[in-house]
Amino acid sequence: MAPTLTMTPALKELMTLRVAENTSKAFVDKLKPVTPINVNLLESLLTDHPDREFVFGLCSGLRDGFKIGYHGPRRPYFSKNLKTAYLLPETVDSNLLDEVKQGHTIGPFTSPPFQNFQIYPLGLVSKNFQRQRQCEHFVRGIFATICTPR
Repeated sequence: MAPTLTMTPALKELMTLRVAENTSKAFVDKLKPVTPINVNLLESLLTDHPDREFVFGLCSGLRDGFKIGYHGPRRPYFSKNLKTAYLLPETVDSNLLDEVKQGHTIGPFTSPPFQNFQIYPLGLVSKNFQRQRQCEHFVRGIFATICTPR
């Protein structure tokens, strides 16, 4: 049986931030990474660094995003969230809203923003007695889990 969608206050706010279908591609194409690093200052401090290629790669990666070296298949992937996400929907929605507001996550989208869009399951793990940490399982079949730091 499929879980029902609970409209939490955070989810209601997320829905107001949706990116419309006809603007998704243009929206994604304009995205730049968010970093607390002053890249221009870093670049000026590294002016005399002997490895110019490294400096260029570092600074352009911080400005425009890093290539992660993935060469595998490029196809859409959609999966359901883990059970823990359905047990505490308020926490998941609140965490996602925080990520969107801080510029770490984009969306939500009314439709996939590009052809080979991939959706991986979200879940929660106990961080301490007061909070849950949200985890995205990017390589679920290999048991690798990447967690967002809180």
